[in-house]
Amino acid sequence: MVALAPLVAVWHVLPIGVIETTTRHTDGRMPRELPGEPCDRREVRLVAKAIMSVVIARPVEDVFRVLTDPTLAPRWAANAIKGELLTDGPVGIGSRRRAVVKGVLGRTMESVMEVTEFEPDRALGLRLISASWGGSGRTRYTLTTEGEATRIDWWWEMQPGGLLRPFDRPFMAMFQRLFQRDLENLRAMMESHAL
Repeated sequence: MVALAPLVAVWHVLPIGVIETTTRHTDGRMPRELPGEPCDRREVRLVAKAIMSVVIARPVEDVFRVLTDPTLAPRWAANAIKGELLTDGPVGIGSRRRAVVKGVLGRTMESVMEVTEFEPDRALGLRLISASWGGSGRTRYTLTTEGEATRIDWWWEMQPGGLLRPFDRPFMAMFQRLFQRDLENLRAMMESHAL
């Protein structure tokens, strides 16, 4: 018997507020890609996705330095209260960082993320190890040089847990707006040399 990869319904949160849903296997194949393959709806997991972008008039190495330093996040990310590196040594694959952010009703939320991808001046990927709100997630920053400027494409994929699970679509739509504002703030601070 062949083991089948579970299916994942992916919600793409688009800038205009429309959420697109697709279903695929966790290994990337579309359902029934193989002839006669069963498609069990009980295996479907819903994952919310958001993509944000900004161009910053600063060299890529400066932007990468700021993104890889979690202690700087509270300066440019509106809801960040504290960021810290939990592992010794320079940031690299396997490094862990902790974030404390503003939550709902005046509470705080904490998360620990692990670096899964580290290409200096090109890409930084992280996966959620633990979060006070439960669930799972991963994020990736891709940096591209555009003349003297740097383009950041910031991608998030989350599956909220606990009480937030039924609200994953509105939760991610809200976070997309917040994250885009954070990128705009990062751009303003970096271009004014405040970071």
